[in-house]
Amino acid sequence: MRKTIALIFLLFAPTTSSFAGPSDFRLGDGYPGRIEPYTASSAFQKQLEEFSLTAAWFRRNDPSPDQYFNPVLCPVNELPFLLYKSPTSKRGLPLVVYFGGTGERGTDLALQFRQTAVFRKVCSEKFQKIHPCHLFAPMLPVDGTIESGTPEAPTNLAELVCDAMFAAIRSLGPGAVDPNRIYVTGLSAGGSASVSMLSAWPGRFAAAVPVATTADAGMVPASKPGNYWLLYNESEFQRPGARAGLDAFKRTVAEWGGEVRESTFPATGHNA
Repeated sequence: MRKTIALIFLLFAPTTSSFAGPSDFRLGDGYPGRIEPYTASSAFQKQLEEFSLTAAWFRRNDPSPDQYFNPVLCPVNELPFLLYKSPTSKRGLPLVVYFGGTGERGTDLALQFRQTAVFRKVCSEKFQKIHPCHLFAPMLPVDGTIESGTPEAPTNLAELVCDAMFAAIRSLGPGAVDPNRIYVTGLSAGGSASVSMLSAWPGRFAAAVPVATTADAGMVPASKPGNYWLLYNESEFQRPGARAGLDAFKRTVAEWGGEVRESTFPATGHNA
């Protein structure tokens, strides 16, 4: 059965972030890299054109000293991604960062279209007229998991995502993206990735919308706990252990000054 995503945008208090430039050499803050073409089959090219997306590789100019997160499956110096540039002429638009689920990982970007709800919604003419924004969809490696980190020691995969994101932002042109309105969302394992990105880089993202994911107190950074809107089916957290983890997550965020909202759907299954 096809899984769908109900994507809702929630504007919380903005961050105070700024864009890293190509001269910034700290990993995760715009480490120098280049965007290279992604070879697309004719069928994949038609899918890209359907949603007005472009496909590309981000590759660091100089490899990170830590060559691999996983020696075989998870290189930390290159990342494929999809990018949508809003057709509006307005500047300073929001950027939505989207992570697919476990089945949408690897280097075959065509797998991103296993779940098309986010692209059908955000890239539609109707949506862009009301909520113009850009969309950045990095594809994580097969065994790549973004674990929670800190600004002093973020995980290397979180660093790579941010470096690729900054390169994509620069490719959109000066002033195209508002640095205070970068939002992160994802489905299932991608939802966990979205929460962990906030933990790895507190204050960089304005808010997170995790869909059908897991959450626990260990994912919350004490300095900037963040704001979240959780979306899931009513059956998602029926198991006592899963519910206890979610409750601890919400309690920790609230105690440290953040905000958590929830939207449930009267349905079963691992989707929203």
